[in-house]
Amino acid sequence: MIMNKRLKKVLYSGIVFSFIAHFFGIINVIKNYDNIAVKNGYGASLIYGRWFLKFLADFNWKLLDSWNLQFFNNIIALGILTIAAYLFIIIFDIKKNKYIVLSTGLFLTFPTVTSMIFFPYISIYYSISILFIFLGVFLNKKYKLGWILTIVFTTLSLGIYQANFSIMVSLNLLILIQQILKNNYSFQKNIKLITKCIIILLLSILVYFIILKTTLFFSGEKLLNYDGLDLTSALSFSNILRLIKRTYKEVLFLPFNNVYGLSPSLLLSICIYGIIFFDIILFIKLLSNTNILRNKIISILIFITFPISIDLPVVMVSGTRIYTLMVYSFIFIFIIPIVFLNEINDVKNFMICISNKIVCLLLILSIYGYSYFSNVNYTAMYYTTMQTQNYLNQIVLQIKMQKGFNEKMRWVFVGNIRDQLIFNPWADGCIYGGNLSQYYNEYSRVGWIEHYLGYYPPVSYLDDYKKYNGIEIIKNMPLYPNDGSIKIIGNFVVVKFSDI
Repeated sequence: MIMNKRLKKVLYSGIVFSFIAHFFGIINVIKNYDNIAVKNGYGASLIYGRWFLKFLADFNWKLLDSWNLQFFNNIIALGILTIAAYLFIIIFDIKKNKYIVLSTGLFLTFPTVTSMIFFPYISIYYSISILFIFLGVFLNKKYKLGWILTIVFTTLSLGIYQANFSIMVSLNLLILIQQILKNNYSFQKNIKLITKCIIILLLSILVYFIILKTTLFFSGEKLLNYDGLDLTSALSFSNILRLIKRTYKEVLFLPFNNVYGLSPSLLLSICIYGIIFFDIILFIKLLSNTNILRNKIISILIFITFPISIDLPVVMVSGTRIYTLMVYSFIFIFIIPIVFLNEINDVKNFMICISNKIVCLLLILSIYGYSYFSNVNYTAMYYTTMQTQNYLNQIVLQIKMQKGFNEKMRWVFVGNIRDQLIFNPWADGCIYGGNLSQYYNEYSRVGWIEHYLGYYPPVSYLDDYKKYNGIEIIKNMPLYPNDGSIKIIGNFVVVKFSDI
């Protein structure tokens, strides 16, 4: 009965928070550089180490053609994240209504979710990856041999999106602290718990790589390093130390540096600063509940590794770009005080009562702030989508109006657009990873023309043009949008955006 009540609260809360934060983003067809390029499909998978993504998406393709649907796909993705929030609540046995609602709100409004919705053709799979992490840990706590299923689901999660491994590590650290301080285990029991946790994590990675290597071998494909979405980078010891230092800097100074778009305003900076403060204060209070010194020492050692686990993608993908989609594990900064307050549960302690009220207020304001900036991002992307459509429409019209133009001519776009009159008034807003201030020069330029203008230009590269014509004419052409920047040369219509 308790489970049913909690589930209802999570579902109702999930609907409300999804509506407030993401309704605009899922009912409007808004595009980015990747989204516009995928009509149906799932982008790259196996070559970036995402072998289970390929399996799931291929299976979905056979069933439903795997269409890129802004509303339907994202509704399903939000529903899956709501289930993940429920599993989190069950794992830590959170019963108080306010903690249930706040946890659900954080799971659904965190910036990573907004960044995920930018990519509706793949949002369902990314949310499944997150769900598998919590499902695996839930099964481990519920069943004696559940650790086997934990390895299975963690491996599958990594096979969809490797960056989510940081969620698994952070979740296990939080569980270890809870169990060690709550149950006053013996030293041997604590070591056994920690060892089991490490073995599960290592075996998950090992199985992931075995399946990856096997799949690559039989498919004949090779891994590519794209924005660090593989775990194959070799690191020296000095680099590891440097990256660990970076994780502490990014986590502890998050309120002062808008890392990954997580602290875009003064309100959220204050909230994050306060929440980190209470993470530490409540941990100290939780330590005081046990008189066993060795348990305190072990818990402290685990607690101080949280910045590494939360920002683990920095270590996993050294030298590559980390962006909002990859850092869902930063949500643990916000849910740690919920778990600690749920464990302390000392209603007569004045400090705990005050801490409880302040933490709840900070979390409410954080959810409000993240919901607000989700809508800022969706609105910005909406206008950028319209600007891209209108600008490219002008180019197509000007091409078709050229004297002597015919539909059999090859189109050549030279360089990137450098129009000094281009202006996006929304470019100054908080832009999450996956959202840009312009899309004119992205690889998917032709995709915009195809989808929004219903026109399929026979585009050629400059090298193709050089086979039939000299390059001097193009060199002497002015840059677009100046007069003479579009010219018909032989069987080619050339648009010069920048100098060669």
